[in-house]
Amino acid sequence: MGQIGCGTVIVFILMAYGISTHPEWWPYIIAFLVAMAGLITWMVISGRRKSQRDLEASLLSQADALEHLAKNGFSKSADFVLQKDEKFIYEISSVDLTEYKSSGSTYSGGTVGASVPLGIGGIRVGGGKSSGSFTRNPEQLTVVDSGAAVYTTKRVIFTGERQTRNFDLAKVVNYNPGPNGITVSIPVTNRSATSGLQQTDMLAISPGILMDIAMTAATDSEKEALNKVAAYAEALRNTVAEQRARKR
Repeated sequence: MGQIGCGTVIVFILMAYGISTHPEWWPYIIAFLVAMAGLITWMVISGRRKSQRDLEASLLSQADALEHLAKNGFSKSADFVLQKDEKFIYEISSVDLTEYKSSGSTYSGGTVGASVPLGIGGIRVGGGKSSGSFTRNPEQLTVVDSGAAVYTTKRVIFTGERQTRNFDLAKVVNYNPGPNGITVSIPVTNRSATSGLQQTDMLAISPGILMDIAMTAATDSEKEALNKVAAYAEALRNTVAEQRARKR
């Protein structure tokens, strides 16, 4: 966007110069501006339509997977050892692990006292004492690893390139899904830092929706969790249908 903005400024400067030196160019410049306005409008509308199509494809793909899960139920077998009475729900093959981290500290302040020039590049060496201080930077949500996440009726297991997380659902204090479940934070009692998951495969069931299903299975019952699976599938399809109806 910055390059487009600079290019626009340059174009207007050249047009202003052309008008001042060649007034007969006015009709051509007006035609050029009208054409550019039409092109920009078309690009904006096309971009919005593509975003809408991508969103609909994501929601419908998730609905398909949820309906398949509702029909077949949770599995007693998996590619890893399940605990007693634990069942496999779903695996996201591509997901990010997130944590709130600080980027470090910021120093503010200066020195009190005289400074002596070194005679090199205007650099001076202070001879007084420091009066500054370090302040820890605010924490920001940061992607710390990428990998896969497995959801069961008792755990959420993330396996990445550098890290592994085993979220025991019995120790989850609370969970906070973001819009459309694309992100979810998972604070647990045995970790001081809050980790979470962020969707990267937009055609898979979102981490937030799966977290809600898994927690329902862990704290309520498998039957209620499967009812929620079917409810999510219906809600996603209804959302797409409503969006399409508005465009008619």
